[in-house]
Amino acid sequence: MNPSHPAPITQPGAAYRDCFAQTVDYAARSAVYFGSRTAIVDVERGDGGRFDYVTLNHRATRLAHHLAAQGVVKGDRVGLLAQNGVEYIDLLLACAKLGVIHSVVFSGFSSKGLMDRAADCGSRAIITVDGFYRRGKPVPLKPNADEAAGGAPSVEKIIVYKRAGVDVSMKEGRDVWWHDLVK
Repeated sequence: MNPSHPAPITQPGAAYRDCFAQTVDYAARSAVYFGSRTAIVDVERGDGGRFDYVTLNHRATRLAHHLAAQGVVKGDRVGLLAQNGVEYIDLLLACAKLGVIHSVVFSGFSSKGLMDRAADCGSRAIITVDGFYRRGKPVPLKPNADEAAGGAPSVEKIIVYKRAGVDVSMKEGRDVWWHDLVK
């Protein structure tokens, strides 16, 4: 690290923020030093999937604004049921920017495992993907979120990212497509 650019620190009296989110915010503000450097490479994307710090910060900030518009605010809890990818990083950073407590659930967990976590922590939303690829074949994931929401009364929204193009059912008033959200 360049000594003329000290590491980011939390300001006294400021609310706790995830250290990775702090680093990305700092790097985005320091575009001269970090901004155009590659932060993440998403190898599953066909377009090369390289994201620099400024782009990553912009995507996460935009998503945070849209999550807030859906009623997700500081102190709320959300469940993240997703596969690895840059969208997953966007989610983690957006939650950190909002001060939202996020419970990360591995996509291999059953719907009961997600339901137990969502019910235990009182998740207001579940953010997931329609499906993901396992050994080259699409595996639906949204049905797990639907089942979990049925057993967790605190879940008001399910936000779905279209990743694998799996046909999924959307419940009116509860389910929202990520792409519609961030237009």
